[in-house]
Amino acid sequence: MNIRTVGQIDLPLVWTFLTGGCPVRPKLSFFRVAMRVWSGWQFGPISRTPAILLATFAFIAVCPNDASSADLCRAVALRDVAAVEAPDSVLPRGNHDEAVTQYRVNKETGMTMFCSHGGYCYPTHVRVNGQKVEALRLVNCNIGKRSYEDKKDIFYSVDVDRSKNSPAMLRLDDLENKFLEIGLCSACARSVTTFYVKKPASQCAQLARQALEGNPVATDRLRNFPDYCKWGW
Repeated sequence: MNIRTVGQIDLPLVWTFLTGGCPVRPKLSFFRVAMRVWSGWQFGPISRTPAILLATFAFIAVCPNDASSADLCRAVALRDVAAVEAPDSVLPRGNHDEAVTQYRVNKETGMTMFCSHGGYCYPTHVRVNGQKVEALRLVNCNIGKRSYEDKKDIFYSVDVDRSKNSPAMLRLDDLENKFLEIGLCSACARSVTTFYVKKPASQCAQLARQALEGNPVATDRLRNFPDYCKWGW
Protein backbone atom coordinates (compact mmCIF):
# COMPACT_ATOMS: atom_id res chain seq x y z
CA MET A 1 0.00 0.00 0.00
CA ASN A 2 1.34 3.43 -0.87
CA ILE A 3 1.35 5.41 2.38
CA ARG A 4 2.03 8.67 0.54
CA THR A 5 -1.42 8.73 -1.04
CA VAL A 6 -4.76 7.20 -0.17
CA GLY A 7 -7.35 7.54 -2.89
CA GLN A 8 -6.72 10.99 -4.33
CA ILE A 9 -5.38 12.51 -1.09
CA ASP A 10 -1.71 13.52 -0.89
CA LEU A 11 -0.87 12.77 2.74
CA PRO A 12 2.21 15.01 3.02
CA LEU A 13 0.09 17.87 1.66
CA VAL A 14 -2.61 17.13 4.26
CA TRP A 15 0.11 17.07 6.91
CA THR A 16 1.47 20.45 5.80
CA PHE A 17 -2.05 21.90 6.01
CA LEU A 18 -2.75 20.47 9.46
CA THR A 19 0.55 21.03 11.21
CA GLY A 20 2.43 23.68 9.34
CA GLY A 21 5.10 21.58 7.75
CA CYS A 22 6.21 18.96 10.22
CA PRO A 23 7.72 16.30 7.94
CA VAL A 24 6.15 12.89 7.59
CA ARG A 25 8.55 10.32 9.03
CA PRO A 26 8.98 6.58 8.43
CA LYS A 27 8.20 3.85 10.97
CA LEU A 28 4.78 5.27 11.79
CA SER A 29 3.24 2.17 13.32
CA PHE A 30 0.13 3.96 14.51
CA PHE A 31 -0.14 5.66 11.14
CA ARG A 32 -0.07 2.28 9.40
CA VAL A 33 -2.84 1.05 11.68
CA ALA A 34 -4.88 4.11 10.73
CA MET A 35 -4.36 3.35 7.07
CA ARG A 36 -5.55 -0.21 7.66
CA VAL A 37 -8.62 1.15 9.38
CA TRP A 38 -9.15 3.32 6.32
CA SER A 39 -8.88 0.49 3.86
CA GLY A 40 -10.83 -1.98 5.97
CA TRP A 41 -7.99 -4.53 5.85
CA GLN A 42 -7.98 -5.32 9.53
CA PHE A 43 -11.09 -3.95 11.15
CA GLY A 44 -13.73 -4.20 8.44
CA PRO A 45 -15.46 -1.41 6.49
CA ILE A 46 -15.53 1.97 8.18
CA SER A 47 -16.04 5.49 6.95
CA ARG A 48 -13.00 7.46 5.87
CA THR A 49 -13.63 10.33 8.27
CA PRO A 50 -12.58 8.38 11.43
CA ALA A 51 -9.56 7.08 9.53
CA ILE A 52 -8.50 10.61 8.66
CA LEU A 53 -8.76 11.54 12.33
CA LEU A 54 -6.71 8.52 13.33
CA ALA A 55 -4.07 9.28 10.73
CA THR A 56 -3.88 12.87 11.91
CA PHE A 57 -3.50 11.72 15.51
CA ALA A 58 -0.73 9.39 14.42
CA PHE A 59 1.16 12.24 12.79
CA ILE A 60 0.78 14.42 15.88
CA ALA A 61 1.90 11.59 18.13
CA VAL A 62 5.19 11.03 16.31
CA CYS A 63 6.12 14.50 15.19
CA PRO A 64 8.19 16.54 17.65
CA ASN A 65 7.54 20.27 17.64
CA ASP A 66 10.75 21.97 16.63
CA ALA A 67 11.46 25.54 17.60
CA SER A 68 12.35 26.95 14.23
CA SER A 69 9.43 29.00 12.98
CA ALA A 70 5.80 29.15 14.00
CA ASP A 71 4.02 31.22 11.35
CA LEU A 72 6.38 34.16 11.19
CA CYS A 73 8.12 33.48 7.88
CA ARG A 74 7.03 35.28 4.71
CA ALA A 75 8.05 35.15 1.06
CA VAL A 76 7.53 37.91 -1.48
CA ALA A 77 6.42 37.21 -5.04
CA LEU A 78 8.90 38.77 -7.48
CA ARG A 79 6.46 38.02 -10.32
CA ASP A 80 3.05 36.39 -10.64
CA VAL A 81 3.39 32.77 -9.53
CA ALA A 82 0.84 29.95 -9.57
CA ALA A 83 0.44 27.37 -6.80
CA VAL A 84 1.83 23.92 -7.52
CA GLU A 85 -1.37 22.16 -6.46
CA ALA A 86 -3.80 24.70 -7.92
CA PRO A 87 -2.54 26.62 -10.98
CA ASP A 88 -5.62 28.86 -10.86
CA SER A 89 -4.44 30.19 -7.49
CA VAL A 90 -1.96 32.90 -8.43
CA LEU A 91 0.11 34.95 -5.99
CA PRO A 92 0.44 38.37 -7.68
CA ARG A 93 3.76 40.12 -7.95
CA GLY A 94 4.54 42.13 -4.82
CA ASN A 95 2.21 40.11 -2.59
CA HIS A 96 3.42 37.97 0.27
CA ASP A 97 2.99 34.29 0.93
CA GLU A 98 2.44 34.17 4.68
CA ALA A 99 3.25 31.48 7.24
CA VAL A 100 5.90 29.71 5.16
CA THR A 101 7.00 26.66 7.11
CA GLN A 102 8.62 24.33 4.60
CA TYR A 103 10.98 24.23 1.61
CA ARG A 104 10.71 21.29 -0.79
CA VAL A 105 12.76 20.00 -3.70
CA ASN A 106 11.13 17.67 -6.21
CA LYS A 107 13.54 14.83 -6.98
CA GLU A 108 12.35 14.23 -10.51
CA THR A 109 12.01 17.77 -11.85
CA GLY A 110 14.29 19.70 -9.50
CA MET A 111 11.44 22.13 -8.80
CA THR A 112 11.95 24.02 -5.55
CA MET A 113 9.00 25.43 -3.64
CA PHE A 114 7.93 27.12 -0.44
CA CYS A 115 4.91 25.67 1.37
CA SER A 116 2.81 27.58 3.88
CA HIS A 117 0.77 26.51 6.87
CA GLY A 118 -2.84 26.09 5.80
CA GLY A 119 -2.01 27.17 2.26
CA TYR A 120 -0.40 26.07 -0.98
CA CYS A 121 3.11 25.38 -2.18
CA TYR A 122 4.49 27.95 -4.66
CA PRO A 123 7.57 27.39 -6.85
CA THR A 124 10.59 29.54 -6.06
CA HIS A 125 11.45 29.79 -9.78
CA VAL A 126 9.50 29.82 -13.03
CA ARG A 127 10.36 29.70 -16.73
CA VAL A 128 10.13 32.94 -18.71
CA ASN A 129 11.07 32.81 -22.40
CA GLY A 130 12.90 29.58 -21.70
CA GLN A 131 14.94 31.10 -18.89
CA LYS A 132 14.70 30.09 -15.23
CA VAL A 133 13.96 33.17 -13.13
CA GLU A 134 13.33 33.67 -9.42
CA ALA A 135 9.66 34.06 -8.56
CA LEU A 136 9.49 33.78 -4.77
CA ARG A 137 12.01 34.90 -2.14
CA LEU A 138 12.04 34.58 1.63
CA VAL A 139 11.84 37.97 3.34
CA ASN A 140 12.61 37.33 6.98
CA CYS A 141 13.71 33.70 7.20
CA ASN A 142 16.25 31.28 5.77
CA ILE A 143 16.12 27.75 4.42
CA GLY A 144 17.13 25.42 7.23
CA LYS A 145 18.34 21.86 7.52
CA ARG A 146 17.20 18.93 5.47
CA SER A 147 14.61 17.20 7.59
CA TYR A 148 13.12 14.36 5.55
CA GLU A 149 12.68 12.87 2.13
CA ASP A 150 10.22 10.53 0.46
CA LYS A 151 10.08 9.04 -3.04
CA LYS A 152 8.99 12.36 -4.53
CA ASP A 153 10.41 15.27 -2.51
CA ILE A 154 13.18 16.35 -0.18
CA PHE A 155 11.95 18.48 2.73
CA TYR A 156 13.80 21.30 4.50
CA SER A 157 12.83 23.41 7.48
CA VAL A 158 12.45 27.19 7.31
CA ASP A 159 14.20 29.08 10.11
CA VAL A 160 13.59 32.58 11.41
CA ASP A 161 16.34 35.12 10.66
CA ARG A 162 16.36 37.09 13.89
CA SER A 163 18.18 40.00 12.27
CA LYS A 164 15.29 40.54 9.86
CA ASN A 165 12.42 40.61 12.37
CA SER A 166 11.37 43.18 14.94
CA PRO A 167 11.80 42.45 18.67
CA ALA A 168 8.02 42.41 19.06
CA MET A 169 7.56 39.82 16.31
CA LEU A 170 10.42 37.72 17.65
CA ARG A 171 8.85 37.72 21.10
CA LEU A 172 5.56 36.48 19.67
CA ASP A 173 7.32 33.81 17.64
CA ASP A 174 9.45 32.69 20.60
CA LEU A 175 6.39 32.41 22.83
CA GLU A 176 4.42 30.52 20.23
CA ASN A 177 7.30 28.08 19.76
CA LYS A 178 7.50 27.53 23.51
CA PHE A 179 3.83 26.60 23.60
CA LEU A 180 4.35 24.31 20.60
CA GLU A 181 7.17 22.61 22.50
CA ILE A 182 4.85 22.09 25.47
CA GLY A 183 2.59 20.14 23.14
CA LEU A 184 -0.10 22.55 21.98
CA CYS A 185 -1.45 22.44 18.43
CA SER A 186 -0.44 25.28 16.14
CA ALA A 187 -3.75 27.16 16.38
CA CYS A 188 -3.86 26.53 20.15
CA ALA A 189 -0.34 27.93 20.62
CA ARG A 190 -1.26 31.03 18.64
CA SER A 191 -4.39 31.60 20.71
CA VAL A 192 -2.56 31.16 24.03
CA THR A 193 0.22 33.47 22.85
CA THR A 194 -2.35 36.14 22.03
CA PHE A 195 -3.84 35.93 25.53
CA TYR A 196 -0.36 35.96 27.06
CA VAL A 197 0.65 39.15 25.25
CA LYS A 198 -2.62 41.08 24.95
CA LYS A 199 -4.36 40.02 28.16
CA PRO A 200 -1.60 39.13 30.65
CA ALA A 201 -4.01 39.21 33.60
CA SER A 202 -6.43 36.75 32.00
CA GLN A 203 -7.00 33.23 33.32
CA CYS A 204 -5.41 31.77 30.22
CA ALA A 205 -2.30 33.94 30.48
CA GLN A 206 -1.85 32.99 34.13
CA LEU A 207 -2.17 29.30 33.28
CA ALA A 208 0.31 29.72 30.42
CA ARG A 209 2.78 31.47 32.70
CA GLN A 210 2.61 28.62 35.20
CA ALA A 211 3.15 26.10 32.40
CA LEU A 212 6.20 27.99 31.15
CA GLU A 213 7.57 27.95 34.70
CA GLY A 214 7.38 24.17 34.64
CA ASN A 215 4.22 23.51 36.64
CA PRO A 216 3.14 20.00 35.45
CA VAL A 217 -0.51 20.47 36.45
CA ALA A 218 -0.73 23.76 34.57
CA THR A 219 1.01 22.18 31.59
CA ASP A 220 -1.55 19.38 31.41
CA ARG A 221 -4.41 21.83 31.68
CA LEU A 222 -2.94 23.99 28.94
CA ARG A 223 -2.49 20.99 26.65
CA ASN A 224 -6.19 20.27 27.06
CA PHE A 225 -6.79 23.78 25.67
CA PRO A 226 -9.59 25.02 27.95
CA ASP A 227 -12.35 27.19 26.56
CA TYR A 228 -11.03 30.30 28.32
CA CYS A 229 -7.87 30.02 26.19
CA LYS A 230 -9.75 30.18 22.90
CA TRP A 231 -9.22 33.62 21.47
CA GLY A 232 -12.19 35.04 19.59
CA TRP A 233 -10.58 36.04 16.31
